[in-house]
Amino acid sequence: MAVFCSLTSKPLSSIEHHSLSIHVPQTHD
Repeated sequence: MAVFCSLTSKPLSSIEHHSLSIHVPQTHD
């Protein structure tokens, strides 16, 4: 299941991670 989730979450994670990466550094910093 973890593998399937990783494959399906890959495309979404890329977009979400990108969006978060922009706000995360500012808020985290």
